[in-house]
Amino acid sequence: GFDRGVQVGDPAFREVAGDVPTTDLLARSRSGADASRANLDRNLAFALDRLREAVAEKRLGELNRRHLALGGAMASTGRAIRKRAPQAAQWLAADSVDVALLVPT
Repeated sequence: GFDRGVQVGDPAFREVAGDVPTTDLLARSRSGADASRANLDRNLAFALDRLREAVAEKRLGELNRRHLALGGAMASTGRAIRKRAPQAAQWLAADSVDVALLVPT
């Protein structure tokens, strides 16, 4: 779970295993946003199945062993960028990631 002590938008991110089934992912919102559509089609917020299909069709090389998820709606994205983006970049560079896909929700 994300930090329940943060009023709007936890700027932390979570590591998601690269082989996680999308059915195991669950979108939640404490900001009042409606997450029901993201839970009807988990690929709206976390496009893992579409990316796996692209790899199977040889349109992409391979996916990383881990993915990162941010805590949803944020009142201040600047804080997340300043505090969390450098750590995320270090993790992805350590994994030799060439391209990162950012998916807004």
